[in-house]
Formats: sequence, structure tokens, C-alpha cells
Amino acid sequence: MLKNQSKRKIFELPLGYRILRRYVYYTFREYFDEISITGKENLPENAPIIFAPNHLNALMDPLAMSLIFQYDKSTIYLARADVFNQKTMVKFLNYVKILPAFR
Repeated sequence: MLKNQSKRKIFELPLGYRILRRYVYYTFREYFDEISITGKENLPENAPIIFAPNHLNALMDPLAMSLIFQYDKSTIYLARADVFNQKTMVKFLNYVKILPAFR
């Protein structure tokens, strides 16, 4: 039962998470002079989507992807599993919706 509860929790959008997401959104927009989003109309509105960017800049890709989604939709990211070896980081990473990917 604990597994099912944690699965459901990843899709929740607590107030602190929504505030942090908006902060990142506005900071991202301040940092870049121009942001161009093309093809957004091709994304399904009520279906899961998997993006697989393969750039070396692992931080900017998720931030850029989060710009195209509405604030009421949960966006979940993957990171190398070895990052989850530190107990202090696990809570934060789970809070910001980052899950381990075992390669």
C-alpha cells in the first residue's frame, strides 16, 4: 500500500511546489531574451507524454520542458540513480518530482 501512496503523491501539486515552479518559470523568462515554442499544438492535452532530450545540459532541458505545460499538470523528471544515494537529496528530489533512472 505504501508504494501506491507514493505513486499517487508524485502527481500531487502542493502549494510550495507550485510557487517554486512559478519562480523557476519567471526566472527562466528573465534569463533568456527570447523563448520560442513551436509545435505545442501537436501535443495531446489529456494523454501522457514522454520527452527524451539528450543534451548534456541536464538542468536546462527540464526547465525548458516545464515552460510548455500548464501549471495544473504534473511534470515528472528522471535523473541518474546515483544522485539518490544521499539521503538528504532524496527528499528534495522527490519533492521537485525527480525520480531515479537506473541505466
